[in-house]
Amino acid sequence: RGKFVFEPCRSVPLPGVSGTDLYIHIPFCKSLCPYCPYNRLLYDKALAARYASALHREIELYGDLLGDIEIGSVYIGGGTPTTMTKALGPVLDHLQRRFRLTGPIALETIPTDLDRRTLLQVRALGVSLLSIGVQSFDDRYLKFLGRRHRSDILGPVIERSLAAGFDSVNLDLMFALPG
Repeated sequence: RGKFVFEPCRSVPLPGVSGTDLYIHIPFCKSLCPYCPYNRLLYDKALAARYASALHREIELYGDLLGDIEIGSVYIGGGTPTTMTKALGPVLDHLQRRFRLTGPIALETIPTDLDRRTLLQVRALGVSLLSIGVQSFDDRYLKFLGRRHRSDILGPVIERSLAAGFDSVNLDLMFALPG
């Protein structure tokens, strides 16, 4: 657990690829929600630094493999990508240097990470689409889901996010919960 191994690609032929979209998975979270089925682990600063280095190696690998292709959109999900906000800037800069980024950058996050400073940092990275993992406006369900936030913070978080100038702010909500 905690080891990320990226094996070198042995020249996979990808004829005629002129463009794609890109998903970047950030597996780190400040706490692990019991319902989440995705690859995730508790944030560890040293491991996150190694993961960021691995992302840079992947960019180089695919840059060599694909050449100067267009990336129509970038979606950064997880985990909780805002655990690595500072590392995302260099990763996105690297993508810009290796490929032609022509579309929006989307980022998943959680309400407890969205203070004014983080919102400004995320916007400065070029993120234009924000997805907030609200899950519910009912404290009973938030507790059941293992969420770290309470419903009373959601209004201010949503208002701050809308005021930050994103092209789109969406809320992830769960439905059909027990009871």
